[in-house]
Amino acid sequence: MIIFVTDNYTLIDKCVINIQIIIIIILIFVLFIIMKYSKQREKIINILLENKIHPTAEKIYSILCEKGEKVSLATIYRNLKFLSETGIVKKFKTTEKTERFDTTLAPHYHFLCSECKKVYDLPENITADLEKNVGSLGFEVMKCDIILTGICPNCKNKEN
Repeated sequence: MIIFVTDNYTLIDKCVINIQIIIIIILIFVLFIIMKYSKQREKIINILLENKIHPTAEKIYSILCEKGEKVSLATIYRNLKFLSETGIVKKFKTTEKTERFDTTLAPHYHFLCSECKKVYDLPENITADLEKNVGSLGFEVMKCDIILTGICPNCKNKEN
């Protein structure tokens, strides 16, 4: 599910969330049936699905170690590379140049909290006219990755 910064999301947003869940289920089916099954890959996908903070490879490694799993960091990197190359997860870099991994494949934007370092999903409609306005200047937008940086509501409340 997408973590929205605002609680004001519509029925369309809820449908998008349900479609994303269906897509993830199909992708996992493809991963397990068509592609070579890997227990480590399954564990990594489960971590990604359970942790919507867009974890780094190191964070996934840490979570698996806390659960008592025996897996190397190299195995995690290799599997994340495979998952991103096959389109099962999306890899992106934050403004801090760290690679994060996301199971939400539908177009959306991110918010990076500079305090807790969590990455939140933002709904696509936040910048609905951005690509259109850039296009009106004669540019052809092929891809749009937006990461806003600031302080999340949780960290902001801790400061007050």
